[in-house]
Amino acid sequence: MENKLTLRDYQLEQLQYHLSADRTMNLSEPSTGKTPTVCVYMKIKWQKEKKKTVFVMPTSLFGKNREEVIRWTGWSEDEVVRCDCTPTKRKKLYADSNVKCFLMSFDCYAAEWNLLPKDVDVVVIDEFHLGFSTHKSKRTRSYYVSSRRFKYFIIMTGTLIDGRYSSAYPAITIIEPRYYCTYENFLHYHGIYNKYRKIVAWRNAGKLKEILKRHSCGITVKEAYKNRKENIIIHEKCDMDPVQKEAYLQMEKDALVELEDRFIDARDSGGVKQIRCRQILSCPEHLGIKVKSNGKDESLMIHIEDSLAYQKPVLVFSVFEAEQNRIVSLCEKKGLRVALINGTVSSKKRSEIDADFRNGKLDVLVGSPSTCSIGFNWEHVDKVIFVSCDYKDSTYEQAIARGNRGTRETPLKVYLLEYGTKVEKRIMEIIERKSIESQKVH
Repeated sequence: MENKLTLRDYQLEQLQYHLSADRTMNLSEPSTGKTPTVCVYMKIKWQKEKKKTVFVMPTSLFGKNREEVIRWTGWSEDEVVRCDCTPTKRKKLYADSNVKCFLMSFDCYAAEWNLLPKDVDVVVIDEFHLGFSTHKSKRTRSYYVSSRRFKYFIIMTGTLIDGRYSSAYPAITIIEPRYYCTYENFLHYHGIYNKYRKIVAWRNAGKLKEILKRHSCGITVKEAYKNRKENIIIHEKCDMDPVQKEAYLQMEKDALVELEDRFIDARDSGGVKQIRCRQILSCPEHLGIKVKSNGKDESLMIHIEDSLAYQKPVLVFSVFEAEQNRIVSLCEKKGLRVALINGTVSSKKRSEIDADFRNGKLDVLVGSPSTCSIGFNWEHVDKVIFVSCDYKDSTYEQAIARGNRGTRETPLKVYLLEYGTKVEKRIMEIIERKSIESQKVH
């Protein structure tokens, strides 16, 4: 089937920019659509020059980005492969001449870029600041060496200056090393030192700004969606832990999961089975299912870090109390200012949390859709993230409405984190059906 997706006007301009030079950056704000642009770039490089791509990113983005590459290039699933597998399987992937795009984590790229086939000559790095912003790290040093082999680089990030000017150096130096020649020169030019030879502040922002302007393209959310007032709904695919996936599939099929010391039994009750499936997806630890990683948590933290880089708080919705508490704990461990509103929180406390959130005293507010769907005005957020949803279209729409108030100047970005399971798809089908039915009587 022919791929009929089309880039927006500004995405086409960015594509032309990336094609105009061998090494470029895309510093657009999050959610403006950097990924479709680079996907089309990859396809053009293959069609015109037979150059393959290595797409480097946080592991939590593998599912989402792989789907986008397939959608925008029209390549088959066998041609776009994930390298988060055993070393033996990776070697087979590297030897497969059919593969056109390799998805790699930062660590995998740093360790194995030299094992990639010779026709790989395009490197696209997503969320660059999370992988290569520290000059002296072993991972960044390997990235520097790799730049001698690969010809084409696209660096993508909305937060290149990650709290310090020096986080931009690794990107700049592989694009044009003659600006500073060495890292020490960069620090001496931009750093302000105290008497102990420690950098306490930064200077000469004008030069850094001019360099980035010469070698990057970018657009803000306000510029990208200036003629669009409706919400931007984004379904984001997350990776499921293998143990979690096995337990979910067992429950979906047999309504019975065998753990080390007990069973989770939901036979003879469709409603209980649905709840148990959802609990396995949202809070497996609550059921005693031990997982090594949580794909939704990883995606959530990337969104939170992106928003905080622009000094924007984040509103997170979750249905299950155990999931809510886990998210709060995760934010607290990161040093974030976070609060929770659910059915266990008193009305007085909710009012205090509401005021703190509106007055900039909180970075993240976690809430259940049922308790936070009415009465609050949180239009100061730039994104709303649903880690899980309930079955009610009213609470879903009203929860979104907390951020989509009349004073908004830009569209509200609404992220729905999903594993792509039958249960999640069924929930969205029910929400959409109820919404359509409701609109018929208005």
